[in-house]
Amino acid sequence: MKQIVVVGGTGVAGTAAIRASREHFRDGARITAVWFGRKEESVAIEGAHSVLFGDVTTAATRETIRAAVGDAIDILFFATARGDVGFPIVETTPAQIAEACVVSFDPLLAFEREFRCELLVAYSTFYRLTVQQATYGAMGHAKARIESWVAESPRHACIRAGAFDSESSRAIGLLLRRMARDQGDAVSPLLRDFFEGRTTQEGLERLRATAQSEERETLGDSGTGPEGLLDAHRTLLATDFAKEPRRFVNVAGRKVWLSAEPQPLP
Repeated sequence: MKQIVVVGGTGVAGTAAIRASREHFRDGARITAVWFGRKEESVAIEGAHSVLFGDVTTAATRETIRAAVGDAIDILFFATARGDVGFPIVETTPAQIAEACVVSFDPLLAFEREFRCELLVAYSTFYRLTVQQATYGAMGHAKARIESWVAESPRHACIRAGAFDSESSRAIGLLLRRMARDQGDAVSPLLRDFFEGRTTQEGLERLRATAQSEERETLGDSGTGPEGLLDAHRTLLATDFAKEPRRFVNVAGRKVWLSAEPQPLP
């Protein structure tokens, strides 16, 4: 019986990981979903055999996971992140990078150190794209650390996804609008151009259209949705990373492909 742990099981990526795992392993896997929020509630996560609540940055939560699944995890999907955004990646301070990594990267190292994980799967984005460079802030650095880490071991893999609609992406969009309004001329020219003289909805639609246009031109497709993310997870589960040096599963729209190299920071 495969032991699969999905950290961030309530999110869009975590949902895809659970769905693909059930499809791939059928009755041959036990899936434990982990989630965290403002307060603990009774949450049902479709496809998960058990659901745990807790902050994976803490040793106590990791011990709770150990008590539920044991020391050995066949696949750990790490689909959670938090960090300052809304400004250019190149303007991030060391303190902001460190704070972002507390949730977005450091727990990966703790899981690898404290458990026997056959495969650890992290998530990244195409942070070299223009809109991402201008808006992704500290998260660009956290994702770059993930990508460097992925290249270190055949037990590491990454799903690198184009922009998709999620609670986090909607929150980032509203934050960008607020910053463009409050900071005036101090905000980056690219961000100001999206929102100046426009309603919030118009600005967000312009931002989304620009990002999708660049994705299509650079990556070959755009508009990544649940089915595209599911296809990426299917490809990941069908890949033998012990033999396959290309450990990044890329998805943009419905286009999925493998690559080997981490993206450099802007």
